[in-house]
Amino acid sequence: MDKSSKLPAGPGDPVFLPDLCGVPALFVVVVVSELVALLIVVGGTGLGPLFMDDLALMSLYTQWLGLSAAAALCFARKPLNGLDERSIAAISYLLVLAVI
Repeated sequence: MDKSSKLPAGPGDPVFLPDLCGVPALFVVVVVSELVALLIVVGGTGLGPLFMDDLALMSLYTQWLGLSAAAALCFARKPLNGLDERSIAAISYLLVLAVI
């Protein structure tokens, strides 16, 4: 491993964070959030009489969290471009925690 691999990313280098501003990435966030909501509701209360009410509330909550975190990371992608990967990961983690 040489010293050039430890240098921070330049403007033309690939970015560590994925592009969460695009439609395909947001579609994945929405689908995964919805599946998480479904698993939480089915695992917690089962298919009882209030299943749809519980699913609607949990779906709203998971979509809110997922899309808010994706928006924060989307806006933070360009300012974090010049940092090393460890710093980007730590700042992204703290940013998502702050949003949630």
